Amino acid sequence: MPPKLSAGLIKVEQQATKALMKAIQPDGYNCLQNNHLAAGQLIPHAHVHIIPRYNGDNIKLDWPHKSYDEAEITDWHSSSGRHSDQ
Repeated sequence: MPPKLSAGLIKVEQQATKALMKAIQPDGYNCLQNNHLAAGQLIPHAHVHIIPRYNGDNIKLDWPHKSYDEAEITDWHSSSGRHSDQ
């Protein structure tokens, strides 16, 4: 997706999540985008799934992942040109 279009999609996503929080007051939300069939994309256009979440809802969005210690995070921020407070 061209950067200009993805920026527009993110802006609409932000507007939608703000409205969601105001309208139904969930404890949080997940925003998901599936890209290509292997990732679960069934509709061949860009779209975002916004899933309202509530404490104790037992919805699991989990996959194997690695925990990073503070030094690894600091190294990543330094090498990527990002600051840890961003």
